Amino acid sequence: MRHFIVIVQFGLLAWMAHRQSPVIDEVGHLPAAISYWQLGTFDLYRVNPPLSRLVAGAPLMVEGVELDWSVYRSGLCDRTEWSMGKAFVDANPLSWHSYFVAGRLALLPIILLGGYVCHAWARELYGDWSGFFALCLWAFTPEVLALGSTMTPDASSAALGVLAGYCFWKWLKAPSWPGALLAGLTLGLAELSKMTWVVLFPLWPILWLICCQDRGDWRRQAVQLAAILVLAVYILNLGYAFEGFGQPLEDYTFASRTLAGADAVSEGGSGGNRFAGGWLGKLPVPVPKNYLSGMDLQKLDFERGDWSYLNGAWQQGGWWYFYLECAVLKVPLGTWALGFLALGCTIWSVKAYGAGWRHELILLAPALVVFLLVSSQMGFSRYFRYALPCFPFVLIWISKVAKAFELKHWGVALPAGLALLWSVASSLSVYPHSMSYFNELAGGPRNGHRYLIDASIDWGQDLWELKDWCDANPQARPMHAEVRGVIDLKHFGIRAASAAGWPLKDQGRAGQTRTDFDHLGPRPGWYAMSVHRLHDRSGQFDYFLQHYEPVDRIGYSIHIYHITPEDANRVRPKLGLPPLRRAPD
Repeated sequence: MRHFIVIVQFGLLAWMAHRQSPVIDEVGHLPAAISYWQLGTFDLYRVNPPLSRLVAGAPLMVEGVELDWSVYRSGLCDRTEWSMGKAFVDANPLSWHSYFVAGRLALLPIILLGGYVCHAWARELYGDWSGFFALCLWAFTPEVLALGSTMTPDASSAALGVLAGYCFWKWLKAPSWPGALLAGLTLGLAELSKMTWVVLFPLWPILWLICCQDRGDWRRQAVQLAAILVLAVYILNLGYAFEGFGQPLEDYTFASRTLAGADAVSEGGSGGNRFAGGWLGKLPVPVPKNYLSGMDLQKLDFERGDWSYLNGAWQQGGWWYFYLECAVLKVPLGTWALGFLALGCTIWSVKAYGAGWRHELILLAPALVVFLLVSSQMGFSRYFRYALPCFPFVLIWISKVAKAFELKHWGVALPAGLALLWSVASSLSVYPHSMSYFNELAGGPRNGHRYLIDASIDWGQDLWELKDWCDANPQARPMHAEVRGVIDLKHFGIRAASAAGWPLKDQGRAGQTRTDFDHLGPRPGWYAMSVHRLHDRSGQFDYFLQHYEPVDRIGYSIHIYHITPEDANRVRPKLGLPPLRRAPD
């Protein structure tokens, strides 16, 4: 049964990898992957470590893919990966889609490995039934399906993070040199997958101090723990080909206020180094150059802050409860039911359902620390995917409720089985639009855009389906489109003009003439409007939501509107606009 679930997950992921159009971040990931293999430098997309891109880019090297490097820049704050991604698509108009699919498929073994680890850890902690529950939850969780079918590192970092945690737990149970080497290797791979896992460097020594059971052997264990951490740093540097390893700290130029000080870019400066001239600046940096530079650039993004959307409202900066609300709305209610059952069983009979406080602390501590870390970064709140590394640890803990089947506690087992079925069915009812999943509490994915936008529902993933819709509806002309994506619609075979917007919340109408008003919306025509654009902060497309109903939907991220001349003139006076005086071109 275990292998069957994994095969099913592989099929679900592979179909989505083939069917979904590239999401926004992927357009930057692909040229970065090519640059790593062809140039041996790691400047592009340095805000994330390179492992997932190295894996995704490997199949492309077999093909001998070329890339136009004329737009490549590697300055302090340069982020040219997206412009290079567009140049890559322009240069490969017939084959770019297959290259994206190949990169996605190359990462699927890591996602499947995450399922095996969830199964193994849950089974060893709580029993066979728990292993089955944990695997099912991992295989069918909408966020895992959505992100696991892309080249973004979120799902693969979750899989490698739980693998590292499992190996560390195995070492803590029975310290040995082979176990220490395996723990160090997997920790290094986790660090190469996402910077979030830097929290494991201080966390694991703390957990060892708390959970070490054989105090008489502490010296040998301490040496092994040090070896784990050193090996992990070595693997991290190896993944970057030791780029800049050992460079003195004062030789860096930083952009963030945290590392640059008064010369920070966020303070209007051109970059600096708060450690220059001091004893700290003389110390060699034990991590790769672009690892530290990427961390600095990521910190700069949070220091600058940005506009964030939640519950239909925009604000500058984020919310401390953003990820908690995302979990409430985007995690299947069946999974929540299992979580509450697991909590109740732990309180009711910790002896029967627990695995020992030390084991559960090691299991849950990484999830808790990561969740607190991402929640504390309030420069902006956009991406629930930042919390995905927490998922496998929590899913394993939730699976303890399945012990009820072995204990024959049918009053718990029956609700647990139904809750698992509910969770899986709810997820599959939205498939293959898993990126747009919202649970029943949110009113399902059709209402999700009222709470969250961006990567939580509309990340440019449905453009191939828009192409199919346009082909099946030749009467839908003239077509206008305001959709999310970096790649030009012409590469999908879609011909569409821009949509006319009005009213602008932050612009007046001074200087407009009556003739100018004719070019403001609403205007007759067919419109493909992504839900992210419908909630544009400027308000220029509010009139679609306020006055019109979509005639069709592409997945849950794109609404199709048909506005007739009568429809346009019915609404225009309500917006303070004169009726259209002539038929549209």
